[in-house]
Formats: sequence, structure tokens, C-alpha cells
Amino acid sequence: MKKRNVYRSFSIILAVVLLFGVFAPFSAANEQINVAIVETPVYPALDATVTCNGTITDRGSNLPWRMYSDGTLVVESGFIHWIGFSESPGIGIFLSPWDTLRGSIQRIVFNGPIIGGHGLVWLFGDLPSVTYMRGLDYFDTSNVQIMDGMFSSASGLTSLDLSGWDTGNVRFMSGMFSRTTSLRELTLGENFHFVGNAGLPPVPQNDDFTGYWQNVGDGTASNPQGKFVFTSAELMAQYDGATMADTWVWQPEERVAIPVTNIADGPASATMDVPLTLTGTVVPADATNQTIEWSIVDTGDTGATLDNGVLSAAAAGTVVVRATIAGGGAAEVDFTQDFTVTVEAAPVGEVEIEVSVDEDGNVTVAVDGEDDYDYAVEDGKLLITLSPGADDIDVTLPPGWAYVVEGEGDDVLVIITPPRGFELIEENGEIVVREIQTPVEEIEINVNLAPDGKITIAVEGEDNYDYDVADGNLVIALPPGTDKDNIEVSLPLGWTYVVEVEGNGVLVIITPPRGYELDEDGDGNIIAREIPFPFADVSEDHWAREYVEFVYRHDPMLMGATNTAGDAFSPDDGFTRAQVVTVLWRIASSLEYTFDAERFPDVQDSGAWYATAAMWASENGIVNGIPRDDVIYFDGGVNVSREQFALMMYRFAEFSNWITTHDLAVLFDFPDAGTVNDWAAEGLAWAVEFDLIRGVPVDEENHLHPQDTLVRSAAAAIFARLMGNGEIRG
Repeated sequence: MKKRNVYRSFSIILAVVLLFGVFAPFSAANEQINVAIVETPVYPALDATVTCNGTITDRGSNLPWRMYSDGTLVVESGFIHWIGFSESPGIGIFLSPWDTLRGSIQRIVFNGPIIGGHGLVWLFGDLPSVTYMRGLDYFDTSNVQIMDGMFSSASGLTSLDLSGWDTGNVRFMSGMFSRTTSLRELTLGENFHFVGNAGLPPVPQNDDFTGYWQNVGDGTASNPQGKFVFTSAELMAQYDGATMADTWVWQPEERVAIPVTNIADGPASATMDVPLTLTGTVVPADATNQTIEWSIVDTGDTGATLDNGVLSAAAAGTVVVRATIAGGGAAEVDFTQDFTVTVEAAPVGEVEIEVSVDEDGNVTVAVDGEDDYDYAVEDGKLLITLSPGADDIDVTLPPGWAYVVEGEGDDVLVIITPPRGFELIEENGEIVVREIQTPVEEIEINVNLAPDGKITIAVEGEDNYDYDVADGNLVIALPPGTDKDNIEVSLPLGWTYVVEVEGNGVLVIITPPRGYELDEDGDGNIIAREIPFPFADVSEDHWAREYVEFVYRHDPMLMGATNTAGDAFSPDDGFTRAQVVTVLWRIASSLEYTFDAERFPDVQDSGAWYATAAMWASENGIVNGIPRDDVIYFDGGVNVSREQFALMMYRFAEFSNWITTHDLAVLFDFPDAGTVNDWAAEGLAWAVEFDLIRGVPVDEENHLHPQDTLVRSAAAAIFARLMGNGEIRG
């Protein structure tokens, strides 16, 4: 059989996540599937006959289909969970369920609701004769987690309508659109999210196309007028369904110009001696030319000047300015629009406010630089009212006090607040500060992570707080008097936090999972960024790359670097007995254990990095030691064989009360089953039955190689499969 589309990179994750995954509940069909779809011409043709039919039943699927003589594949309602993995031993070949018809299928028509399982891998992969698909809105993708290679090599497709697809639960989308080189129209909806590199091919750059995607907006597919223009890589990285849901097309070189009809939000007011940058909003937003040049039409009595779009006025009055957009009008003539700007007088000078408190709690207020002011106590705060135009205000307060400046009508209001737990009252004509004898409200902090990596923060129960990013962590500062034991924090899965007291305030320091750090983008948003994979000796095409990365991302304590620089994994080095028991001990949550120096004579020093793990494993029957000269040694530096490792894993499963049922007959699927030692047969059969060990490919057959040394890359693969296998834990 001809071998096509060998993908080692994501077949690893598929095996871990899908082969033993529990299917998601059957969800309701898309509400829009009852909308009639009219196509011209009609397919299948009225005179077409059924040439073959079938039902996809793999992994619980139930999806009927029929193939017609005019090249139309009709798919009926049902359920589909497809990982597209071939039966060929030792190699990952991905095939569509209709691979045998790949040269005959010209179009695909979906007739009813289709529920997607965890995987839709390579579902339409390598169907080069398919030119279009009708009824993709029938798909319910809300439970799908893996879409790797879904449309890969469907090189005849020119358009796809995925507007009804929800990819919110998709974790893997590698190569979803790879080699769809004719795909020039892609409709995406509000619930569609790209994940990683979906393989969308670059747009051609030639006499016809610019090399970019553009959303259609108010235009058409042949004359798009949307405001977003991206390369394929930028579209996959920046697409936001909330603001960018639309039909996306290859941007043509020649487009019809859209004229400007108005400039909204133009300048209307300015302050004397305060420079004003002139701005306006071009309408419509997708007008072809939008660059505004400003000029002065009439200075009036203001003495106004203009320098690079910045207006300055020396006196109060009105000034008329003109906005010009070259070629922005109809027929590409210049578009002009005038604005009248009212210049107000300069504000008053500096105002100094000083508030002091004596030992009896009596409050004194002093205001310099302003005679027309008033103050009063309201809702436990001090309100000082200043005359209009006061904007240079300097406030001196006792420690722990705070203030804000607000405009109220024509007046300026300075609101002064005592420390948390205190309030101001008026008593016998004097202002007094006193402690509030009420319980402190619980503070709730919620941190949410969006699919595009953006972080949102909500704090309830406290208005006076601030936050920032420091050293890759999120730091939330709460005011003095905050009870650190009265703070509840809700975080995304895998995030952690600590609460620290600093001075009179409290800091909540939130840390993302290992492999991620927090940063701010150019728009001031806090985002979680993935730290690049550190191991230089495990290349992207290494057979175990996905396994090593899975272990590193999910629990780096299990298997880390082998050098102090942290950039070497040493995938071909042997895995020692000390390393095995340490990893198992960590999986068991580093259980406490009283050190027994007499158990193994070669583990006398309780400070050895693996000593506690070795004693714990021995006490719980996971390792028995190696006899030599009537003495039992641990031999921590000795590499384990593949069958020894399987036996240790089997004993660990028994200790953890996991499922350990097995059938020794599974070993006879391997040609070297007869070389397995009797004492290791049960452990090896269990590991094979639960897909932890798959064998070593030799001459297109998998071998157990039970006595071979277990290398670190193979150990990473087995631990990754173990961590992703929910069935084994019952």
C-alpha cells in the first residue's frame, strides 16, 4: 500500500488523548441547520445513481454515507469520532474514511445534523478532487478537541463556510488547512478560534492578488471592503471571532475605492495655552483613503497656530479648522470638512490642600491658592469643592489616606477618604475621624484566561486596588488594613497564588503554569505567553518530541533537563532505577516517608536526591532491590530494562488501586514474546494492554525488546501516555 501523510508530531498526542478518552455527551444540533440551502446546479444530479454506500462505525461512530455516479458524496445525520490512524504497524499514516474514493469524490453534501466526538483528525484529508462542501453548518463541533489535518491536502477546495463551528474546546489544530492551496474564501464565525499553526497556506502575491487575506465587510468577495488585512500567519494568530467574524478572501490587487462621507468626533473645544492634537473618525470605517491633513481656516481672536496637526491658542474665542483627505471623496476628489473649535480661558493656578489629624482624631483642612472653596462630610468622606478650572491640585494627607479629583458640573470636587476601617463624621461643628465597628467584607479575586491568551481580572469587595505584571507574575495590590485571611482567589486550572503582607498593604501574587509567563501587549492587555520549548536536543521531528513536550508542559518535575543550562534532555541516555522511583514518587504526590537507612546499604545518606523515593518504593513493594553477595542493594545508578520498567509501573498501579486487569495473550502479538522473563510477563502484558508500551518497530513489525535499556525518550512517552489515560485510573 502506498504510504502517504506520515505525521509523527501529532500522532503522539492523539494516541494519549483520544484512544482512551471518554466521549463527550451527545449535544443538541446547531439551531441553524433547518435553514434551506439552495444550490445551482443540484447535486447529486437527478439522473445520478448510487455506486456504493456505507456507515462509519469506528470508535463508536455512526455516520451513513452514499456515493453517486456524478462524483457527489452524500453524508447523512449521525455521530463521528475519527482519528484517521491507519493499521500499519510502526508508522503513523493518516487517512480519510473515504480514502479509497479519493480520486472520485468531487463534492460533499451533508444532509443533516452531525455531532463531532473528541477527534475529527484527517476527516477530509487528501481528497484532492473535492471542489466544495455544502452543509458544513450541520456539524456540531462544540465537543471536538483535535482537528489536526482535517482538510489537509484537499487542494481542490476553493471555499469553506465554517461560520457555525464552535472550536472553543479544540486543543490541537496542527495542519488543519495545510496544502489547501486553492482555498481563497473562508467564512469564520464568532465561536471559531485558531489553535497553534493550523497550516493555512500563504496567499499568492502576483498580478491578481496582494498576498493578504481581507474580510469582505460591506463589500463582496471580488471587491472586499473590510478593515482587517492579514497574512495567513497573522490571520491564524490574531483572529478574534468577537470582532472579526466574516467571510475572508484573497485580497485582489485592484479594488473599487470607497469614498469618505463624513468625519465624526472632530475637535470642538480647546483650552488656552494647552496644545490640542486634532483628530477625527473617518466614516465609513472602511473608506479607502483615511489620512487627514489639518489646516486653519479662521483664527478669530485666538491667535491660533497649527504645527503637525497640533493646535495652540493664545487667547479665548473660536477658531475654524479644516480636515482634508486627499482623494477621499467621490470620484477620488479631495474630501474637506470644517470644524469650529471653542477655546476656553486658562485654568486657575496651583491649589494646595493639606489635611492633618491630631491625637484625638480631630481633622484640620487648609486650602492655599483658592479662596472660593467649600467642604463638607458625606458618607464618611471629606468633600472639598473648588471653583471651575482648578486642575493643578496638590493634596497632602496623613499616611493611609487617599483622594480622587472629579468634575461635578462646573465645579471641581476633591474626595478624601480615610484608611480602610475608618470614617469621617461631624461632631460639635468639628470634623472627626473614628474607627468603623463593622465586619470586613470578604474580597473575591477572579482571574480568567481567554482562548487568545488575554487575562481579565475582577475584584469584588474592594474598590481601592491596583495590579501590574512583575517577573512574569500578576501582582494585585490591596490597601492597608486588608485581612489577608479574608481573600478568596479563583484561577484557571494549573495557576497558583500566594498572599504576602508588604508594609501596610497586602499583595496577591498569581503565577501561571510552568512553561508560561505573563506580559503586557502593545494595547495594555495582560496576556499569558508560552515559554519556548527548552530542550535543543529534542528537535521538532524527533519521534518523541510531543511526548517530551507533554511531560515538560504538564509536570516538569517528572523529567527535567540533564544539564545545568537547562537546554538538554538527553533523549537517548538510559533511565536509571533512581530516576524511575523518583518520578513514581512525584506522581504519588511526594508522599511523606520516614527514612530507613538500614533498608539498602548503598543508600546510607538520607540527603541523596533519590533516597526518600527509593525507601518509599521499597516499602510499598514497587522495587525489591538487587541481591549481590547475600546483600540487597538498590543500585540507583543502574539503567532499567524495558521489562523491569513495565514491572515497576505495574506494581505502582497496584499500590495506587488503579485497574490492573490484563491478558497475557496480548504479548503474543509481538514476534519476540518468547524472550520475556516469566517474572516480568504480567507487568509487560498490563503495560501493552493499556497502550503504555507499543513496541519498537523492526522490519515493519513491532518488537518488545524486553531486555533492552529503557531510554529517556521512551520513558517520557510512557509517562505521557500514563498521565493522559483516564481509563487506567478507573
